[in-house]
Amino acid sequence: MKAYKLEIANDDEGICEIVFAKTARLARKLVDGTDLYYERWIDVRATRYPAFDGMEGLSKREFAKETWRHGWQWYDLLAPDPDEAADEEFYEWYDSEFGVKS
Repeated sequence: MKAYKLEIANDDEGICEIVFAKTARLARKLVDGTDLYYERWIDVRATRYPAFDGMEGLSKREFAKETWRHGWQWYDLLAPDPDEAADEEFYEWYDSEFGVKS
């Protein structure tokens, strides 16, 4: 399945989510299942993100590792440096921040 990055136009925080859909139109419809807040439907943007294509079957933990490897961050949480840390270091950090493995 194709990966899309959902974001809200003019959002100062730059918050976005990855969703999986066949088309951008279908991806935009998935915004209500995310943490994104929008006031108008027209502000929801779906942009192709091919780096994550086919990853919809990964666990939350594995998908978080993939986003981390691509430079994504978690608000104020300080994850290990993806350029220097091994996957196991990320897993240790992830498990301590988010509790149980998923």
